Order: sequence, then C-alpha cells, then structure tokens
Amino acid sequence: MKLKFRFFLLWTLAVFSVNLSDAQIVSITPRFPKITDSLTIIYDATKGNAALKDCTQIYIHTGLVTSSATGTGWTNTATSWGVDQPKARLTNLGNNQHQIKYIPTHYYNVNASFVAYRFSFVFRNRTGTITGKTEQNQDIFMPIYQSGQQAVAILNPTSDIVLCNLNDNIPFSGASSAMGNLKLFSNGSLLTEVLNDTNLITTLPTNTGGSKKILFQFGDNALVSDSLTLRVNPAVIVEALPAGIEDGINILGPTSAILVLRAPFKNNVYVRGEFNNWELRDEHYMKRTPDGKRWWIQIDGLDPTKAYSYQYFVDGTLSVADPYSRIILDPNNDGSIPVANYPARKPYPTGKTTGNVSVLRTVENPYTWTNTTFQRPQHKDLIIYELLIRDFLNAKNYKTLADTLNYLKKLGINCIQLMPIMEFEGNNSWGYNPSHHFALDKYYGRDDFFKAFVDKAHNMGIAVVLDIALNHSFGQSPLAQLYWNGAQNRPAANNPWLNETAKHPYNVGYDMNHKSADTRYYVNRVVKNWLEEFKVDGFRFDLSKGFTQKNTCTTPNCDSGNEVSNWGARDTMRINIWKNLYNTIQSHTPGSYVILEHFADNSEETELANYGMMIWGNLNNNYMEGSMGYPSTSDLSWGYYKNRGWSNPNLVTYMESHDEERMMYKNITYGNATQAAQGYSVKDTLTGLNRVKLASSFFYTIPGAKMIWQFGELGYNYSINRCGNGTINTNCRTDEKPIKWSFLSETRRLSLYRHHQALMALKRLEPVFSSTQATLAIGGIAMKRIVLVHNTRNAVVLGNFGVTVGNIVPNFTGSGIWYEFFTGDSITVNNTTDPISLQAGEYRLYSNKRWLSPDDYILIIDDKKPVVSDFKLSVFPNPASDNCMFQLPLLLEGSAEIHLYDASGKEVLVKNVELTGGFCSLDWKDNKLPSGLYHCRLLAGKNKYTSKLVVN
Repeated sequence: MKLKFRFFLLWTLAVFSVNLSDAQIVSITPRFPKITDSLTIIYDATKGNAALKDCTQIYIHTGLVTSSATGTGWTNTATSWGVDQPKARLTNLGNNQHQIKYIPTHYYNVNASFVAYRFSFVFRNRTGTITGKTEQNQDIFMPIYQSGQQAVAILNPTSDIVLCNLNDNIPFSGASSAMGNLKLFSNGSLLTEVLNDTNLITTLPTNTGGSKKILFQFGDNALVSDSLTLRVNPAVIVEALPAGIEDGINILGPTSAILVLRAPFKNNVYVRGEFNNWELRDEHYMKRTPDGKRWWIQIDGLDPTKAYSYQYFVDGTLSVADPYSRIILDPNNDGSIPVANYPARKPYPTGKTTGNVSVLRTVENPYTWTNTTFQRPQHKDLIIYELLIRDFLNAKNYKTLADTLNYLKKLGINCIQLMPIMEFEGNNSWGYNPSHHFALDKYYGRDDFFKAFVDKAHNMGIAVVLDIALNHSFGQSPLAQLYWNGAQNRPAANNPWLNETAKHPYNVGYDMNHKSADTRYYVNRVVKNWLEEFKVDGFRFDLSKGFTQKNTCTTPNCDSGNEVSNWGARDTMRINIWKNLYNTIQSHTPGSYVILEHFADNSEETELANYGMMIWGNLNNNYMEGSMGYPSTSDLSWGYYKNRGWSNPNLVTYMESHDEERMMYKNITYGNATQAAQGYSVKDTLTGLNRVKLASSFFYTIPGAKMIWQFGELGYNYSINRCGNGTINTNCRTDEKPIKWSFLSETRRLSLYRHHQALMALKRLEPVFSSTQATLAIGGIAMKRIVLVHNTRNAVVLGNFGVTVGNIVPNFTGSGIWYEFFTGDSITVNNTTDPISLQAGEYRLYSNKRWLSPDDYILIIDDKKPVVSDFKLSVFPNPASDNCMFQLPLLLEGSAEIHLYDASGKEVLVKNVELTGGFCSLDWKDNKLPSGLYHCRLLAGKNKYTSKLVVN
C-alpha cells in the first residue's frame, strides 16, 4: 500500500509527510490510523535494509513520537530489546511478510486523549543482533492521525513513477480521511473533481507522450495532497549494437559513452543519473537490439572531469546498478567506511533513488605499473598465504596490507590469496556474499590502492590470487534483481544467469547456471577484468564443484548423505565447463593460476589437475589429529599428489584454511594429555607449539604447493567459532577474530615463526623438496618418515606423532655422514636400517650433504647478507595507532635503542627495547604522539636500521 501522505491540521497549519521507503517497509490498516483504532501492521522484510530477509521469527520494537510530526525521539516504548516477549512477536505470513495486530492505546498504555504524531518502529531477530530498518539504517516512522485531521492518499497506482504506452488505460483511485472536495491535476491542469466525498476514482490521461505530474488534492489546499509521475513511453527503437561494443560501460571518448544492459524479455529501459538530474527523459530511453536481448544508449556531452552516478530503470518498477560497473555506491554501508580507507569517496545520491548505484567516468587516472615483467612461481614451488584483511590488520585497508608485505616476504611465502574483495553485501563479511563481481568492495580501499598493493607484491616476488565466488550471487546483485520471483522469493524461471533453486548441496545465495551462454559471457568478462585491469595472478574458485547443471538435490534442504555423495561423483558436464573456463582464463593471461575448491571424485580431480588446474587438498583433520597426539587417525598420504595418481604437482595442500579449525586451538583444547603425569601434555602451550613444528616439518617437505592460513606461523590459538564476547559458538564462525601481532613478542611463538621461515626457505631453495622420487611412510602411524631422492642431495624426514618415546627405521639412502638441519648435528650411518629413538613430538630432517644453517637459508630468501650496514627496518602495522612491531633483516638478540624523529627532524622519543630473533615492539601510549610521519632509527651494536612510520 502506498502511504505517502500530506495532511492538514484544521486547528493549525502544518505539513506532515511519510518517506515513501518507510511506507513500503511497513503498511498499516486502516490507511489513516488513529491512536484509538484497531491496527493491522505488516512488515516486509525484503524492504529497507533487508537485514531480516528470510528470518523465520521477527520481533517488533516500537514506540510513539510526541514532539512533532517530524520528530524522531521515542516515548512510551512498548517492547523490551532482545527479550522474547509474546507481545513483540510478529506472525510470519510467508514470502517475508510479517504481521502484528494491536490497539495503540492498549499497546502503548496511553488514554484516548493522548496526543502522538508518529509511530516509531525497528524490527529485530530474537536476540536483537540483527535489525530491520530503512535503507539508510534509520528508524521507521509512520503518521498518527488526530480526530478532525484531513489527509489524502493515492491508492492506485501504488508507485511514485508510473510508466505506460500511448493510449493505455491507467486506473486511478484516491482516498481522503474526511469528507470534502477532491481534485485531480495533471501538470497543473484540473482533470476531474468530486464533491463532498472520501474517494475519487477515474482514469489517467495517456493520449500524449512525455511526463506528467499527477496531483491528488483535498479542496484548494495544496498542502493536503499526494502525487505521482506518469510517463508515456516513446516507441522503442530497435537497432543493432555498434561494432566492438560490449555489455556494460563502453567509453567512446572524453565526452561520450555507450551503456549496454543485457535484459531479454523486458519491455522498456531508461538510464537515469546525474547526467540527466535523475529524470526519465526521451533522450535516455534505451534502444533494443534486434535479438531482443540487450538495451543500449549513447550518452554525449559528459564532463571528463566528473564521475556520474547512474542506474537502469526497468519496466517502470525496478532500479538496478550496472552489473559491469567497477564502482558501486551503497546507501546502507558506504557511510561506515573509514575515510582513511577510501578518501574522496563519491557520495550516494540520497533522495534521488534507492538501492545500489553505479559510477561512470569517461577519463580515469591510469595507474602506472612499475612491474610489468613479473614471473609467477611454478606450481610446485608455491607457498600460499591465505588471509582475510578484516582479521589480519587493525587498519583494514590495502595501503596497510602493502606495508605489511615485508613481513610476509621475510616469512618466505611467494603467493598471497585474498578472501573475496569483490563488492559484497554489508562491510563486515568474509566476502562470499557477492553483489557485484566487477567492483572492488570499498571497505578495504580504492582501486588505485589495490593496484599499488599488487604492484608492490610483484616487486617482492609475491603473486596475488583472488578468492572469487562465481558459483552464486546474492540478492543485491542486478543478476538476481532483474529476474526475480517475489512470490516465492527466488530467481525467476526466465533468469538468464541464475537457477530458480540450487542444483547442489551447500549452496549459498543464488546458484549460477554455468551452462547458460549468458553466464559464460558474464564470467568471462569478470575474470578478464581482474586479470587485465588489476594484474592479479589467478583465482581460487569458491565452491567450484557447484559449476554444473547436474541436479543432485532431491530434498528441500539438499543436505542428505546421498545428495552430497552424488554431487561429488564424477561429472562430465562439470569437467567440460571447467576446461572451457580454464582455456578462457589462459587466453587472457597465460600462466594464470586456476585453483579449485573442488573435493570431487579423484578421477575428476585427476583430469582437471593434469589439464593444468590446481586443486585444494584439505588435510586439516589429518594434520590436526597428528598434532594433537592421535596418530592412528592422522594419515597424511593424501597430501602428496602422486598418491592421488596425478602426473603434475597441482595439489594445494593445507593444514589450516579460513574454513577449518585452528591447529593450536585444538592442541590446547583437545590435545592428548594421557602422559600428563609423566610431564607430557599436548594441552600445554609450549608442547602444543612444538607439536605444530612437528606437523609443519611433515608439511613443507612433501613435494607440491602448500597453503597456510594467516597467523598459523605464530600458533594462532583462537577458535574459528569464537564470538566477540570470547565464547565459542558455531553461529559466530564468520565473526571478527582477534588480531594477534603481539604474538611476535613471545619467544616461544617467535620460535615457531622461525621454524616456518626455515622450512619455507628450504623448500624454495633446495630442489630435493620438489623431487619426483619420494617414498612416504606417513599413514596412520606414530613414527612417520619421508625419504626424498634428488641429484643435488637426498633428504630424510623423521617424526614421532605419538605421546611416548618411539623407535623408527630411517631408511637412509646410503651410509656415511648425515647432517641434521635444525640442530646442525651429524651422525655417521653404517647400517641404514638401524633404528633411531625419538621422544614424543620430536622431529629430525637429515641430508647426505651438509646444510646451510636455518638462518642462512632465511637470509638468502630475504635477499640479505649478514654485514654491518644501514639496513632498511620493517615496520608493521604501518600506519599505526599507539604501538607497532619492528623486524630486522638479521636475527639479532639483546638490547637495542629506538629513536623517533618528527617530520622536522626533531627527536621526539627514545626507548630501550629487547630484540628477540630480530623482532621488537614499541609503544607510545604514554607519549601521545600526534598524527603524522616519523623517521625511525634502531641502533643494535654496530648496526643501524632506518624506516618511516605513520601515526594515525
């Protein structure tokens, strides 16, 4: 029901209004409610911020506004927040409609003479952690009428903008709260009038083209009125696209652009935006291609110095952003983005439209790439660091991430995999709820900041891979909105891109139809955008097993064991879809990584891996069991690509990922403590950290690509299911987690960090760890062994995953002297089968040739040599608020001195610090340094180190 009212108080002149969006969110019967009426209130959970969409049980939080007809202060609040009160529960009517009935005098505990001007509403889930408000996340207000007030409302049509064709029959009806003379005007001319009535029913004029303002008025008082815009569409021009024009934005020159929207089956499309004052105009009525699939328009006279916001207005009811826009304006979330992350952000066109909005600029400031010859690491050499910017940095932006690359380079990784950064719904998210696959989510920063991060990573020899969710899209996506079945709250049957219902288990959002030519075109453009515009090195495809139209769902929830099993069975259709997409990606940027989260039948994964794709290898549970001290369930064999029958080392094995529990948390929570009386318990923090070292020694040394999850190198011990209050609950899985850079100041965690450093350096520098001759005894046994043979050296890895002492036959490949990597010790081997005794959790790494020291390998990877000089000092995070960490290129220990100088060169801070493995911390909480740029100098013996620090 349309409830945009303007009404007149007989005893005093006042104008009252209801925001149309509020009226769309909440409808009230009777249409002119008084405080003594019996009300029926219906809340549409798909409207406003839509945060409660698909919520089964919704609660109302409501009060009264007594100050004025435009006031916002609440009084007489009738419900308690976060409490399961019967009087606050709404009845679920289905299709996201929720209803409550009450009499205001009873509900708000007031008498019939009480004067209130507005109802105030906020809707919530049971606990109050999710709220339903307006698109701008504001409270919802609806008018209260007094006895004797006059008001009018247009009941039909129900939209503020009505489109029609010439000579269409458009019924009109309007109502008044009191008897009187009702008038209807078109562009100021009286169309019709009824005397002494409460209803006016007629037909609107459509015999001429153009736009008409229809005004429904009470008597001669223009303040008591309601209005809409009636527009008679011109005839659709059918014309082919000019040569070379694609879907989305096509820049013709500094003042011209062609916009193309793929929208088959639609009747008419306008483009409106800042270039036409958000008006519907004949000159921006889009043309249709002869095949009926695309709508297009050329816009001239644009200012090359300006960025224009715009939307498509489809069939007179739907305003959508351009699916191919690289910048999206979001009315609900942009306001909470820190200015430091996204300076000079273009404001949302508030009051002009609703929903997400696209941005068009004919002349961009091109980014100048400094590295155009980056060589991606080979598949076999990849060490991937998976991270979520939100939970990795306090300053959650690309600039700070770029400044943290020194830390990652020193760690030894050569590839960063970012969890999804494409425009997603909300700001606080893992990113697997994409709304616009072309646009960078503004929460982490601007396009040029991200490009600078990629460029700097390449200069450091680090590849950048994007996690991308192209199995599905979410409700704010134009792909969903353009073809939507509102009655069943799902994509319409004729949606060119999305299935009505998912074809496979574990789907989130709305399932894409990857057999559709429209979807293939869209995906092709998406991957091309990120590869060519942003120079990323490839993708990790989320839910890649879902890229099929083979329907394995037979139950509503699609989560039975048979359905999951059938989904993972070999699927020829899916194999062909992936081969075609792989070929497309290679045609854009040869050598790009294509990494699949597949978990399908091994015959299918083998074919895809041998074709060139890389496959995620989840060994989380296996490594966790071994680390916790339960070796019988710690078979690591599936972590070696040859054990799967693959020809190429295209298995990306991991012990932890964003989706898995953290190893150190499991060690200290569930670790084997059966030997605690003898002084050995995996639940002990130091023992648990050493068990992570053991697991890592049997991780990096298995040939093939590896991936670690952020802070795994420091023994991150917070559960994946940790809630903000510190409790553990699976509902908190995607909640923000503590950011623990402070772990670097703990000696025992720094020791684990250096262990990872050394193993990564060893893997990258010693060819034996890419050997194709490997003999592995790493099944469900306590005493595990890896034997690697290469013409440069042979290596033997031994480890005791039990919790008691044990013996293992090393199977050395020959007699003679064998050198241990971690200790620098050596043994003389006369009999290669003589057993070696290992304590619980002990590990050894032998070679038949002398190793360099772990520190030397680390220095080589970091391109450093141990000489006295003026070294660059690494700082992170940078910018920082009140503390930071320093990292030296040498693993020095002992006392040092830090001097801070402001931009004028004045010394503002001197502190003594302790170096632990080249790390130290600095805080200035007591000094309250002003924001700005500082120069740092650290003095350690004869060495001095310098850097810059930004304080925010």
